Amino acid sequence: AGLGAAGLMTASERKLWEEMAKEKTNDAGFDVDAVEEEKMAEERKACVEGDILVSDVYFDTAAASTYERAFKRRRRRMHSEAARRRCTGAAWERRQDANTGEPFWYNVDTEEATWHTPLVIARRDAEIDARLGGYGKLAPDVAVRVLACVSHRDRAKAAVASR
Repeated sequence: AGLGAAGLMTASERKLWEEMAKEKTNDAGFDVDAVEEEKMAEERKACVEGDILVSDVYFDTAAASTYERAFKRRRRRMHSEAARRRCTGAAWERRQDANTGEPFWYNVDTEEATWHTPLVIARRDAEIDARLGGYGKLAPDVAVRVLACVSHRDRAKAAVASR
């Protein structure tokens, strides 16, 4: 194999690569380069098929850019999905304790568990209630901030509507 990826290797890796190139065969008489090429081909195939996402195989430059783009695309998708779950509360599941039978909350991303309703879930539920129930369902601190932005006449209308 050529040293096309030599710029990606550390000095110790480059030295090891050069030593391996000098020793074409090992004690058993195997062609080390041929065996390594076969292993690298299998690992490249696994990367392409999505069986593995990360590899330390030194790909040729053209192939490496293809694999690198695919890997980065998958990684971006994973991070964006995790961020969406974190912001929407989708990572939290309500489960039941096997010993006590009490419900608790479990985060599938962080493996965190809590007896109390997570803040993101409480806020999501409060927003849903507010959307369905109007001003009367707003949390008191939020209602005060909203009403501070409207005129006195609109405040009176809001007070009547929320009763």
